Amino acid sequence: TKSSSARSNGRVLGANDRITVGVIGVGGRGTYVGNTFAAIGAKNNSCQIVAVADTYQKRVNANKEHHKCDGYLDYREIINRKDIDAVIVATGMVKDKKLGIPGESEHAGRGVSYCAVCDGAFFKGETIAVIGGGDAAVEEADYLTRYAKKVYIVHRRDEFRAARVLQERAFFNPTIEVLWNQKVLEMLGDGKGLRELELEHSVSGLRSRLAVTGAFVFIGFTPNSGLVKQHMDHDAAGYIITNDRMETSIRGLFAAGDLRVQLTRQVTTAVGDATTAAIAVEKFLTARKALLAG
Repeated sequence: TKSSSARSNGRVLGANDRITVGVIGVGGRGTYVGNTFAAIGAKNNSCQIVAVADTYQKRVNANKEHHKCDGYLDYREIINRKDIDAVIVATGMVKDKKLGIPGESEHAGRGVSYCAVCDGAFFKGETIAVIGGGDAAVEEADYLTRYAKKVYIVHRRDEFRAARVLQERAFFNPTIEVLWNQKVLEMLGDGKGLRELELEHSVSGLRSRLAVTGAFVFIGFTPNSGLVKQHMDHDAAGYIITNDRMETSIRGLFAAGDLRVQLTRQVTTAVGDATTAAIAVEKFLTARKALLAG
């Protein structure tokens, strides 16, 4: 016989109950997931409250009047609550490996960039440097040759860590020149922007200056997934593994955006993930509710 109610996370779910979903995000992407789910939940009466949490609480407070989510909480509140049936994590990744050298922050947005796709077109016909030696650095250097007249790859070691196919593409590109064993000590410029990089050879110690008007830093990214303490499937770099419904290996936990394993990480792909995650959660909760009630 069918029961008129069932128990979920220690509370009773009635046949007509709506369900609570937590969305943890940073800035616009997290609130976009919440707003998308709120719209879906409002349409079919399946969502009681969307608790959108931002790891930077001040951004949440600033967004309260501009988004349709019913509730805003600090992310610690979502983690500690027992009445949330599903969670979408959309906390992105952090560039935690900036060079940290003099002139870097001063010239950010004025010659120093961390995104080739975002800023490459601003350096059309100019001489620029890409700093790093991994997949991102070598691949983005090749991408930037469609705009810049000269691209230097400045790497502190004598070999790349990038995939062989990416290395070969860079080596055979006539616009790219690799400067091996070079450490960037300082970024120098004037009121108009970046003008030079001061370099030091990691073997000989000799210093030199490289004239460039742009510097793209690609020395490491980390997925912002540390707030999920329970073990879940992830790759060697810590990016969360999901299926095509954004489901992680933890039942009821969904991931969307830059913190999950995928080919590209752009605003457009993050928004697509958010939409998929919101719809997948709605279907997950509908099925869960029917199972518990039956």
